Amino acid sequence: MPKDITRSLQLTGARTYLVSLPREWIEQNGLEAKDEIGIRMENEIYLLLYPRNPRKFPRKTTTIFEDDTVELELLARYVTGFDTMLVYPMDSKKIKDPDKIREEIRHQIGLEIIRESPGQLEIQFIASSALDLQTLVRKIYALSFSMLDDSINAIFNSDQEIKERIIRRYSEVDRVYYFIVRLLQQALTDPLEEINLYPYECLNYQIVAYQGEVLGKSCRELANRIGRFQNSFLTSETESMVKEITDKLIELLDDSIEAFLNKDMERAKITFNEVKNKKYQVQPMLAIISEEAADEPTWFLATLLSSLLERADQVCYLTNLVTRGFKALEEYHSKSYLDSEIA
Repeated sequence: MPKDITRSLQLTGARTYLVSLPREWIEQNGLEAKDEIGIRMENEIYLLLYPRNPRKFPRKTTTIFEDDTVELELLARYVTGFDTMLVYPMDSKKIKDPDKIREEIRHQIGLEIIRESPGQLEIQFIASSALDLQTLVRKIYALSFSMLDDSINAIFNSDQEIKERIIRRYSEVDRVYYFIVRLLQQALTDPLEEINLYPYECLNYQIVAYQGEVLGKSCRELANRIGRFQNSFLTSETESMVKEITDKLIELLDDSIEAFLNKDMERAKITFNEVKNKKYQVQPMLAIISEEAADEPTWFLATLLSSLLERADQVCYLTNLVTRGFKALEEYHSKSYLDSEIA
């Protein structure tokens, strides 16, 4: 953790206060006398100082050695916010499997190999971080919803071809999720990132994005079970029931996500109540689905549909909590501003 530095305020003139800046910070940013320093009032306690026109743009660089955990190391450094990753061979002069590393970074948005030699791969993050988080969250759920809809259609049609497309689509859900994690991490570590979220909002965005990623993973598992359902389960009545339940649950979950993204407390409360009411209607239907065939895939489908209800419930609750807290913060800052103006 960074070490605190203490400086004393100096009074010059009638009402002008000065404080000296650490030499290390000046040198690290290549600053000189008369360079402009930006000052942002974060709240009533903290000031944020930053170079307006820094001569240096420090990039975080890390070293990774090629071994059995290289994929995990790459992902860990990616979500932690490293800009450059240098991959070296572990026990030889040559990287053994560069194609394996290429395949791994293909799953992470913004990573590219910019230099390559037998003994080194230089990987850089080159995407712009100024992307719309709301769009990314919506994309995760849109992909997961389409995977669920396709999976159920494929189950009743025994469509093995679409199964592979569904499974491949999950990699896109994964890519977007880890990109969101990286952007949120950067927002917490770099106050100048154009994310415009309070720190507590970053955590909530991560939770909501994770719910969508888990939904995508569950849909992939459902797709893996295509072809293993008993014929007695595949009736037109059951198909109609499953699709009716799925459509309504997707609608409720989508409403809860929109309420969260728009900080719409009223919409969150309405959706929350709808979810509660729907539980009483859907649970008996899910029990019928499970009873029609006792095989494990049928149970998995009923469990997945039931989990959609729980996810909508959780997101609505989180939305209610977040919007109340956000409203209280706005009222607090407004009151503080008015009090300072009156003073």
